[in-house]
Amino acid sequence: MDSGKESMVTPIDALGEPSIQTNPVTSSSRNFLIKSIIGLVALLLLFTGCNLLPLTQLNVVGSTIISLPLTIWLVICLAGTLQNIRHLIVFTFIIMVSFLPMVMIPILAETYPRLPWKKTAFITHPYFTILTSVPGLRTILIICGAACLAVWLSRMVKEMKILLPIAAALFLMDIYVVFGGGLVTQAVHTPASKPSVAKVAMHALTAPLPSVKSSTLHAAPINVVGFADFLFIGFFFSCFYRFKTDPNKVRATFIILSVVLLIYMALTYLIVALPALVPISVVVVGMNLREFRYTRSEAFALLYVGMLMLAILGFMVLHSRGDIG
Repeated sequence: MDSGKESMVTPIDALGEPSIQTNPVTSSSRNFLIKSIIGLVALLLLFTGCNLLPLTQLNVVGSTIISLPLTIWLVICLAGTLQNIRHLIVFTFIIMVSFLPMVMIPILAETYPRLPWKKTAFITHPYFTILTSVPGLRTILIICGAACLAVWLSRMVKEMKILLPIAAALFLMDIYVVFGGGLVTQAVHTPASKPSVAKVAMHALTAPLPSVKSSTLHAAPINVVGFADFLFIGFFFSCFYRFKTDPNKVRATFIILSVVLLIYMALTYLIVALPALVPISVVVVGMNLREFRYTRSEAFALLYVGMLMLAILGFMVLHSRGDIG
């Protein structure tokens, strides 16, 4: 499916009109770039506006209903923008400079506390001051970093039908991460008074959503979204663009995914923390079932691999439960 000729690959503008066909790659990427800039500005304004709203139930629910689809839309637009290889290379450099320090410095400081971190404060302090002073900047950097990595990963996928086993693997992996002893489980079970690399990493890789602010807290049904959630949303939609999926189907996938994740967020708030990659995988597979056609040998191979993955997942869960206990 991927011939390697980028001029033949036209990103599909899932959230607007089809691109002009005279120069499809450049025109489509430009349209996505404009929408990405609009999304970034809208998200910054939403963060700022939510901080000014009074703490009422209507404002809390409203900020969540608006912010979650907006962040998903921004990831999708960035994935479309970065189909252009020049955009991707330039964006990757910007992300390495602006996003990686936010994630790596806290993790390295927790892992290697004896290193002379105070001597680097003249560099790190202004960086983190700006990061905490601009409402929404941390969330935007996480979204941009996730979209950038998502597009690089999507370029490794050679056929649309590969997305089915990838979605299945993500489904199982996220269940393990949340319930079986992965990063989330380790962070939750670590005492609040005891710092840990898992806690630091989890904080560094979660993006706060715009939420109504009271004098002591930010209020929202769920006020953070994980880096991996944005990463794989961007990954799946980047694959849709590469393989020229029907734009109507891509648009419908975005709408259904937003609705499902809002419902899922409400369930998480009312019941218990749930793995977000599960509904993401289900929606992506469910909306594109006709694309996943396999030969008999490929189907049996997928079955055997699935059984092996389930066995490995079961072993990891049992082993991690023993360690936590």
